[in-house]
Amino acid sequence: MIGFFKKISNKNKFNSEKYWEERYKIGGDSGEGSYNKKAEYKAGVLNGIIKNYDIRNIIEFGCGDGNNLNYYRTQKYTGFDVSETAIKTCISKYKNDASKSFILYKPDLFKSGGLQAELTISFEVIFHLIEDGVFRKYMEDLFMTSSKYVLIFSSNDNKKKDPGVHVRHRKFTDFISSDFSLISVIKTPNEGELKDFFSDFYLYRRLDE
Repeated sequence: MIGFFKKISNKNKFNSEKYWEERYKIGGDSGEGSYNKKAEYKAGVLNGIIKNYDIRNIIEFGCGDGNNLNYYRTQKYTGFDVSETAIKTCISKYKNDASKSFILYKPDLFKSGGLQAELTISFEVIFHLIEDGVFRKYMEDLFMTSSKYVLIFSSNDNKKKDPGVHVRHRKFTDFISSDFSLISVIKTPNEGELKDFFSDFYLYRRLDE
């Protein structure tokens, strides 16, 4: 993977979609945040919200290789991702589970229309959206496809620096749809394997709900 990262050295020329497709194509995965204790922690928070708010269906923007999904407890799931390789991996992995669907996400060609879920989620995706236009469209789609709630797990500070060329921290709370209000912030414990998580959970509810 080191050689792969060296190929991309200029954020001004960075293409998020191309980066993730190439990463998965050469056998890369969704990153350490999607495995082991970190994946269990994220799913634990999500499953608690699903139970507390009686959520029956969710849409995830950025399903990656689908490992996080192993821990989710939802009746119906739809995963979007910009990587065709990742989507094919998920389809193969969950081919015998009719409750799960996977769709290739092309921001420029995406219009939500009647496609909605009670809860839409974004876990450690926002700070990987380097391009401003891609980021804004992603935020629009994330909230437009929710009929009730949106759950985001991300950093929220555009002054935070990261050496990774595929990382750009943003104060995403400045770009929330006016149709939603923040109802809860869940801080990540600064302990054990979670210490190097720089993300927290933000739960939003549609105002007319």
